[in-house]
Amino acid sequence: MAEHKTQREKILAAAADLLHHEGAGALKVRAIADKAGCSTMGVYSHFEGKDGVIEALFQDGFQRFEQALLAAWDGEPERRMARFGDAYRSWALANQGIYLLMFGGAVPGFVPSDESFAVAAGSFETLIAAVAAEQEAGRIKPGDPTDLGWALWAYQHGVVMLQIAGMEPPAAEGHAETAYRTGLNALIEGLSA
Repeated sequence: MAEHKTQREKILAAAADLLHHEGAGALKVRAIADKAGCSTMGVYSHFEGKDGVIEALFQDGFQRFEQALLAAWDGEPERRMARFGDAYRSWALANQGIYLLMFGGAVPGFVPSDESFAVAAGSFETLIAAVAAEQEAGRIKPGDPTDLGWALWAYQHGVVMLQIAGMEPPAAEGHAETAYRTGLNALIEGLSA
């Protein structure tokens, strides 16, 4: 069965594709409309212009990112934090343009609204809740779950940004993934109760 996308979803997908493949400079209303197969009026009616599209991309990115983290929660409890870390990296690398919009200032001059910052905070709160649940289960040592979650987030983000920037360690293919997991596992082990 073919997936039916609304015009709004098509516009967001087109903008995300332009951002990913051509960069922020390609995010022009005409280019977005052409790629989405609609008129420029369609972009204006759904988003009130380019800034609205960028704001929606930011929010949609964080919502999809949070869903990827939540999906990692299912499964064997002892591996939850490792799955969270794997989901973080996988999502970021598969959605680099949006990830850089969310965390790397990919669109010069874009300042997210308070509403967008609240949406962004939701994904961090998901990680904090996971840390707190792991503490309650006795798998992570006591401490402020926000501080422990921040340490995990900082590690994941740092390595992902280095990889996106092409700053992978020189080694055999796949070494970046191995290095990421080695560091993540060491960090999780250090947090273990």
